[in-house]
Amino acid sequence: MHFRTQGPQTVLRHRHTGPLRIQRPLYPEGGRCQVHLLHPPAGVVGGDTLDIRLRLDADAQAQVLTPGASLMYRSAGPTANLTLECDLDNGASLEYLPHETIHFNGARTHARTRIRVAPRARVIWRETHCFGRPEAGEVFDQGEMRWRTDILREDAPLWTETTRIGAPNWVNDAAGMRSHAYTGTLLATPVDPAVCESLRAALTNSHTVLTCVDDLLIARYLGDDGRAWRHTTEALWRALRPTVLGEHGTPPRIWST
Repeated sequence: MHFRTQGPQTVLRHRHTGPLRIQRPLYPEGGRCQVHLLHPPAGVVGGDTLDIRLRLDADAQAQVLTPGASLMYRSAGPTANLTLECDLDNGASLEYLPHETIHFNGARTHARTRIRVAPRARVIWRETHCFGRPEAGEVFDQGEMRWRTDILREDAPLWTETTRIGAPNWVNDAAGMRSHAYTGTLLATPVDPAVCESLRAALTNSHTVLTCVDDLLIARYLGDDGRAWRHTTEALWRALRPTVLGEHGTPPRIWST
């Protein structure tokens, strides 16, 4: 997906191979381009590969969403691979706010996210993983999830994380999931440390911690209530948008469905 400015709007050029699609770009806020990623097969099986690449030219504004949860199905052995590559030029802003990824018991997944931001680029980014299907009584006692996330500014690491969740040990251990089903991360930059402190003081979700490294805000969740984490991130999004993007925003309609 290639976002570029055309007059007052951000327009999208894109191409695809395979079933991963996008809906027609929407403009609920005027110039910002809102895109919904669609995967009609609904789930990913072992051996599948999803490769998403985003390019935002200078001053382009994009908001990328999903209509529902992504599903990682049980694998007979092969690993599913997910790759997200984002490049943001000066003045570009990206909101990448998908719903959660649900890892069925026995799923094997390897994910890699790399976001390169120019000095004046802006990002609000969220990811959520659910291991097993707690509402159906399914635990994640087989399988593995490995992921790496890098945010680079002028090729210097702003945030780097490598995580491996292997069942059953890392699901239950104190150094892993501690028997919780959900883990989530929200990252935003640039954020003034004073704003970070005020948001931390107002935080009411006891399973969420919030910190700031330089001008990067980091919110982390570990618990069993995916809805509570979603509500927390939506509240953080509303609070962060004026300082990160310089404007208030209307929550996407898909969040209410």
